[in-house]
Amino acid sequence: MNEPTLISPAWLVAHALVDLDLAHWPDAVAPPPGAYPVWVGALPYYAGASDNAMAVFDTTGRLDGRYMSTGEVVKHPGIQLRVRHRAYTTGRAVIAALYVALTQNMRRRQVMVDATPYFIHNVTPTSDIITLGRAEDTRLFDFTANFVATVSAEL
Repeated sequence: MNEPTLISPAWLVAHALVDLDLAHWPDAVAPPPGAYPVWVGALPYYAGASDNAMAVFDTTGRLDGRYMSTGEVVKHPGIQLRVRHRAYTTGRAVIAALYVALTQNMRRRQVMVDATPYFIHNVTPTSDIITLGRAEDTRLFDFTANFVATVSAEL
């Protein structure tokens, strides 16, 4: 289960959020109501970009021992979720809902990426929701939360 994954865990989590209709890809033609655009590895702001958006980043994970029978090291990659919003209370409510969704809905979740199945076995928080404040250049509020995950290319 801990073989190197050729796809980033952040990419898998973003796909899962889209599958759950909690997010949509930035170029979506008909996004689900209430869902925000999700980026992977960046949260860009440019003319025409949505003020309200989210991004998922790969971060440092956690090594969790070794199986005595095989010597395999158990690895849990790190994930960071970031939400940007023009309103403080709404932005905090959005990341709180995503926090719950990630911790409760990512049990053995299959995600298809380019017709290849991947599995998110679990997502565990390693922090509470952190308010980063307002970005000086955009005046939008930023929120973040950190997690570790267990992912694989097989169940």
